Amino acid sequence: MHSREILLLVSLCCTIITADQHVENVAMGKKYSQSSNYSNQGRSSNAANGNTSGHYEANNCIHTLPAQQGTHWWQVDLGGTFPVYNITVWGRANYWNSLNSRLYPFTITVDGQTCVSVTSAAGTRENSVTCSSVMYGRVVRLNVTMPGQMLNLCELQILVCKEGFYGLDCSTSCDTSCDGGCNRITGHCTQNVAKGKTCRQISTYSNKGAASHAADGNTEGDFFKGSCSHTADNDPSSVYPWWEVDLGGTYPVHDITVWARDGRTGKIGTYFNNRLYPFTITVDNKTCISVTSAPSTRNNLVRCTSVMYGRVVRLTLDRTDQTLNLCEFQVFGKLL
Repeated sequence: MHSREILLLVSLCCTIITADQHVENVAMGKKYSQSSNYSNQGRSSNAANGNTSGHYEANNCIHTLPAQQGTHWWQVDLGGTFPVYNITVWGRANYWNSLNSRLYPFTITVDGQTCVSVTSAAGTRENSVTCSSVMYGRVVRLNVTMPGQMLNLCELQILVCKEGFYGLDCSTSCDTSCDGGCNRITGHCTQNVAKGKTCRQISTYSNKGAASHAADGNTEGDFFKGSCSHTADNDPSSVYPWWEVDLGGTYPVHDITVWARDGRTGKIGTYFNNRLYPFTITVDNKTCISVTSAPSTRNNLVRCTSVMYGRVVRLTLDRTDQTLNLCEFQVFGKLL
């Protein structure tokens, strides 16, 4: 384990950030859902509207159906992968700490993995909790532990460092040499360390489709302008096309941006996502992340499930009998 990771783990037990520091609530303005809805007054968006007053009658809390069986839950889709660690919840006024609590006990999960389980209420309606470790994920869910117990939740905040700051308490500024910003947890600079490095691919369609074109610093999506890689059309039908970059040294790999090919003349706005998706990224042959579908844009920021240390980063198309087009592959990190 690397020294910075050790320091972070040592501090996990006692760090909770507060709203007056260099943080932002990434739960606001996102997509919400819940197991059931008592009325429009208790709709799911009420739990992330920025109002912590706790008054259900003022449309500031969610409310699930009393008669619902099974586990009552509320969740937010953050729209992208974030480092989830510091979470604050607010209970409903007059109910948060009652004998028949409408919030406690609860469990919070991140992409289905347990972040924290809370067995009893804090001394106030506001309760700041932390995951057992930093978790990278997109969907954060609060589940009431008691089956059949209705849920009232008046606010849930997921606090992460603002761009330019890092650490579990967000108190440290990124190094001034980090012209691309830094990782919000580790502080590692986020320059594109793949640019100009040695690239390889399973095969090459033509000189216009050279492997090096996917790490030349140019995100141009028109293949005919010479800034995209392109594997051959006659690869064996049983082979999964791949492209890789040798970073020339060991880097902490976490944030990666891939750029798909753009549309041809007459098909402007049509992305050739069938020549990039679905794909799997590996770091020194260990899985970083698998991406099953394309976003609505040509560029896609993806993150490994955890920070991975390695040198060779490979993208493999998870389809056979198909060519691979990749117009830019950016790896953000800092040489150790």
